[in-house]
Amino acid sequence: MLMKVNSYFSIFLFLAAVLHGALTTHAQRTDNGHPATDPFGRRVVPARAVPGGRYQSHAYDSASGRLTIRATDGSTRQIQEVGTGVIKINYFAPDRRPVADSSIAVSPGNTLPALDEVATAASDSKSGILLANPSSATANTVQLRTNYGTVIVQKNSLQVSWHYGANIVFSEAGAAFRRITAPTAPNNAAVVAPFSPGGTAVRFRLAPDERLYGTGSRALPVNRRGYRLELYNQAHYASQNGEPNLNISLPTVLSSRGYMLFFDHHAAGYLDLGKTDKNVLEYGGEDLSSLSYFVITGRDQAEILNRYTALTGRQ
Repeated sequence: MLMKVNSYFSIFLFLAAVLHGALTTHAQRTDNGHPATDPFGRRVVPARAVPGGRYQSHAYDSASGRLTIRATDGSTRQIQEVGTGVIKINYFAPDRRPVADSSIAVSPGNTLPALDEVATAASDSKSGILLANPSSATANTVQLRTNYGTVIVQKNSLQVSWHYGANIVFSEAGAAFRRITAPTAPNNAAVVAPFSPGGTAVRFRLAPDERLYGTGSRALPVNRRGYRLELYNQAHYASQNGEPNLNISLPTVLSSRGYMLFFDHHAAGYLDLGKTDKNVLEYGGEDLSSLSYFVITGRDQAEILNRYTALTGRQ
């Protein structure tokens, strides 16, 4: 009986070794090259940007501190101060109705430091809308005063920027927009693409000497400016210097100009950190009909990271 058990065990070990060898041969590539065939069979179809509309109306909810702006194309933008030095911006495409506030990474139990009492006392209210005056310089803007400067939305483009005194904390290069694919056959007949990287995206202005950090685990220089990076985890074996993706990607970018962008999505996406346009940072998510991101600032990087971890939770 013992001999029979040992025989079965030997056969099991042999089959396990063969199976392990087969899996290793097909799953791991010691040369770190791309597979001979795409296991997902996806063909990437270039997407084109669809610009949004212009300002149509706005409303301010004093209970939540949220400014809502509706555009002529049916899209909606929401801007809200969630703590001192932290604002949240939501974009909903024309075919998407605004939904109750939710988050992928931010738990309702995670609270940011209280709003700065000195700043609150110096302002008229916690955060209020400065209505556009046709006879003033603000005739073309909608503004939201926060405890850390003023958020300004241009009516003609719906571009959002955040101003602190004479300084601009951050500025969109253009309003959030849709990315769609519409491939056509040779006879101009519509065809269905196997893989469509459509969704929503947003672009930000970059200063000439601005450095960009973060984005997750990658064998790249600490300053990630000039790279276009994928935002979905991949296991690249036998990786070396220059590997753009190492298992963990984070939708966060920390700027040397004193702000952090945190894109609150888990969908596959990308970060173009000045590669396509050296003066523009672009984020896009696949198949998203809405877009949500936080802008976090502070007196130094330590304060920015402290506010970020207060937002997402600490170990």
